[in-house]
Amino acid sequence: MASVWAAILDDWAETDVAVSEIPTWIARSRGIRAIYDGEDTLKTRRDQNDIVYTAGALPARIVAHLPIGPADFCVDPCRGRGAFYKVLPEGRRDWCELKEGRNFLTYEFGRHINWMVTNPPFSDAYLDIAARSFTISDNVVFLVKLAVAIGTYARHRAWRRAGHNLREIIYIRWEDARFLTEDGTEKLAEGFVLAALWWQRHWTGGIWETDWTEGEDRKLQSLLVPAAPLCPGLR
Repeated sequence: MASVWAAILDDWAETDVAVSEIPTWIARSRGIRAIYDGEDTLKTRRDQNDIVYTAGALPARIVAHLPIGPADFCVDPCRGRGAFYKVLPEGRRDWCELKEGRNFLTYEFGRHINWMVTNPPFSDAYLDIAARSFTISDNVVFLVKLAVAIGTYARHRAWRRAGHNLREIIYIRWEDARFLTEDGTEKLAEGFVLAALWWQRHWTGGIWETDWTEGEDRKLQSLLVPAAPLCPGLR
């Protein structure tokens, strides 16, 4: 259902359909039942998906894997409890967090950004955060469900319009992310693929696939696949 919501919301965002006409538009263009079931339900689902915190050693492993240069400036746009922010280079980092009064969609960093690294929201807030990240940063790295990152045409357009291409997908076990809810309960693993995805501006070298699903001690293996649009015709 999450991927269906993403597709509907992304497509609607690029139309002129008024909010009051959403139910009619869904029925006319998609014919999918029970998609629009009220603002309160939408808010509940969004909150359940978005207020999830990363814990454990995974953020440090992801950051150590990235070729962050000695002068590179890094931003965590969704800091949460700071799992990624804490392992970004000291003195060369900044953050946003809506709960602490810094809205990433409007906050001005005042300098060039080399890396955007975070665990973003998994629901409808994702697209706006991703689109701005691609616009203002040379590199974008998200720990997210694979379907959330690449599951709709609008999400492909967001990075391509900013001049980015997908450089690497790191497949990750859910238990290594140690996702926690607001009350500290560990979020159960899902059947969806979890990954850290790295986009880079002007990258043309193909997509590397790296598998971390065998655990922390496994030697990394990478596979280079041909450089080609994942969805032809979106450029």
